[in-house]
Amino acid sequence: MSPLVFINTTEKLPVAVGIQMVLAGSQAGPGNTGAMMAASTLITIPVILLFAFSQKYFMQGIVLTGLSGR
Repeated sequence: MSPLVFINTTEKLPVAVGIQMVLAGSQAGPGNTGAMMAASTLITIPVILLFAFSQKYFMQGIVLTGLSGR
């Protein structure tokens, strides 16, 4: 949590901290784990889609890293 001391604007906060701040200020309260899981899932979906569409190139880069040019 020490990097959060140096962040002075809310635009630069990590997503997890933003979710916690939004849920703490809502009527659901900070103990609403269902809402927190729903928000975390919505945040994770773009990352999973990006990996699914670029997996071919990602794996190709891993394979080519192990090859030597000799």
